[in-house]
Amino acid sequence: MAYLAGRLRDKSAIRSTVSVIISISATLRTLSYALAGLVLKAGIAKGILLVAPFALAGIALGSRIHIGLTQAQMRRVVGGVIMGSGVVLMARTLLA
Repeated sequence: MAYLAGRLRDKSAIRSTVSVIISISATLRTLSYALAGLVLKAGIAKGILLVAPFALAGIALGSRIHIGLTQAQMRRVVGGVIMGSGVVLMARTLLA
């Protein structure tokens, strides 16, 4: 996301590119899990049913937020998320 935010100027292009990358990744993982025989397990189906409503809510919330942000605000949000995740990773490393 940070790389794309630095390379692409239009926030819609960034969002579309990230969506395609995630879709390709999820499809390849699903295919590899299917080939390994892991998709048809009962726990996987329960997990999908449990997570699906949250995923749909996240998509709806992300679309609503995306519409209201300017390009500069989008860059600040991406930077904040990256900084926050870096702080959490450093804290986990130092406290482990």
